[in-house]
Amino acid sequence: MIVHENKLMGRTPFEDTIRQSVNELCHPPFLESTNSVIRDTLKKFFEISVEPVSHMLQNHGYNRARQRRRLERLTVEWEALQMEVEMMDTQIQQHERAEKQRRQGHEPFFLSSWVYNEKLNLLITYLSLGFELDLYSPAEHLMGFWYLKHLFETKLEHLMRIDEVREERAQSIGTKAKSKPLLPPPAEQWASANAKHSILYAQQLIYTALFQIALALRKSNLVTPPDNGLYDEKVHYEQRLRVFMQLGSPVVLSFEMFQETIGYEEDTVPELLNAAQECLKGAKQKLDYLWQASGGQAGKDGGGVDENYRKELQSLMRVCLGNTVAIKSSGLVGGKVDGMGKSGVWCFKLSYHPRIPILSNSSE
Repeated sequence: MIVHENKLMGRTPFEDTIRQSVNELCHPPFLESTNSVIRDTLKKFFEISVEPVSHMLQNHGYNRARQRRRLERLTVEWEALQMEVEMMDTQIQQHERAEKQRRQGHEPFFLSSWVYNEKLNLLITYLSLGFELDLYSPAEHLMGFWYLKHLFETKLEHLMRIDEVREERAQSIGTKAKSKPLLPPPAEQWASANAKHSILYAQQLIYTALFQIALALRKSNLVTPPDNGLYDEKVHYEQRLRVFMQLGSPVVLSFEMFQETIGYEEDTVPELLNAAQECLKGAKQKLDYLWQASGGQAGKDGGGVDENYRKELQSLMRVCLGNTVAIKSSGLVGGKVDGMGKSGVWCFKLSYHPRIPILSNSSE
């Protein structure tokens, strides 16, 4: 058992594991509080978090298909945890204000921010597993890329807010110059300064590029929804995203919003593919930086960096290169609309990464 008698693998107290994870992400100032009410609230938080975290860890032991099925229940479990923890955050805020009456304004929800971040990870895994298990039809790839792009954007915005709160609190206690402006940094600048999250920014760029490529395929009438009178794209959209429909957060993007997005996009096919190449170029630059920082080529000292992490970086870089080559060979970048469909069928296939596909032609 992963958790036995509230210990991870029967050794490490599970509370310590959760405490470390929360502290690494949010740095709550009250983890070592001597206030009895806050301490009791934290104790309850750790107690109710053990089971959801345990279920999340246990899920990695199942095959991919079963993992995805169980994720539908896990996300609901984490949704319930988030709602309960938000009330705990409110209680902690009230007692913190009582202790430090000079503090004013809205205080962040540290504990529920951690829960929300973990829930976003579950949702990203749920959707991306659909590609690994080949559950989506070619016509559904467009909506899948669009929603994954949205999830990565949401996760990055959430992490940026956490960093901003951390900086504000540091300035409020005088650890930084008070005259320094508290403007949120641009996403690209923030990702460069925070190597731990740069890989998320690179993945967001990759899914943005994949969405643009898929939209170019649809605009070229090379990949379109079946037109047989029986296929209802809205039904398929809501079926694929049924997990999201029962959650309070993040905000659910409706099918109408999806239609508006692809209908509002006025870029031509060559413009979409050029934009996709720019996104892939930006992602590759981020990944190159992380690759060099992790030790570079195999055989070099990675300074204790996890080898699986470097393999992930390498796979993502290959995804960028593979899609870039596919775009250039499509014949559409220069405006030759017939080039992409001269022979074979254009689609997305898994090649270099288990969950992120590349553009491919069946004749190749």
